[in-house]
Amino acid sequence: MEAKILRCDRLAALIEGLLVDGEVIAPRDEFGYGPITAPKEIAWGAEHPRRSLKELFLPQREVLFTYRLNDEGVALQDVAEPVRPRTVLARPCDAAALPILDEVFSWDYVDSAYRERRRQTTVVTLACEEPGAACFCTAVGGSPAGTAGSDLLLTRLGDLYHVQVLTAKGEALVQRHVALFAESTPADDQCQAAAEAASRAKVRTVAVDGLAEQLDYDSPVWMTITEQCIDCAICTFLCPTCHCFDIQDEGNPAGG
Repeated sequence: MEAKILRCDRLAALIEGLLVDGEVIAPRDEFGYGPITAPKEIAWGAEHPRRSLKELFLPQREVLFTYRLNDEGVALQDVAEPVRPRTVLARPCDAAALPILDEVFSWDYVDSAYRERRRQTTVVTLACEEPGAACFCTAVGGSPAGTAGSDLLLTRLGDLYHVQVLTAKGEALVQRHVALFAESTPADDQCQAAAEAASRAKVRTVAVDGLAEQLDYDSPVWMTITEQCIDCAICTFLCPTCHCFDIQDEGNPAGG
């Protein structure tokens, strides 16, 4: 795995360069991700935003096509808009959901809209130095410096970022801005490993072994929880790996 070094004072220059390449999406506040126009607009917090990256690839609502009825039958028109190249800045735990979604949307049928958004997106993650109080990524196979779903992973080492180049898209990003990077040394790689170990030690311990076997699906507590549900479906939107959706026809006798 190739690694580079990026000085912390060059991160803003890198982001400005990415804005020239295309759209840049990053945490805007504690609630969600959105496009930025300058590095200062990024709101890095101890925890990832409440809304996940999923909505960038599986929107809450999108038009698949339009149709018109005419004398010859039904005329369909594709409304898919070109997807601009974009870079997403995120935490490793949010990026880890993407390989799960990739498998779902490339399984028995390749979802062309989803796959095109993924193809045009480069994911750059920033390892967590201080995991949040509620974080438990290590209990489910993750890490504050996990690489799943990432194209580049940045780990801060004092006044430097250790940059792991994980995919061809990550390599292409580095090559477009090669003047900003330096080569990583074995000592840098060791410091990155030590930093990840230190961050992992700060993550709360959650025992999950045998949890599935311990769940009582007939417990009355589930009915109590269910009674509080108002069927808003926001859980479907907030869950980073839920892929439920439905398809509806909207229109009138002339089309829709």
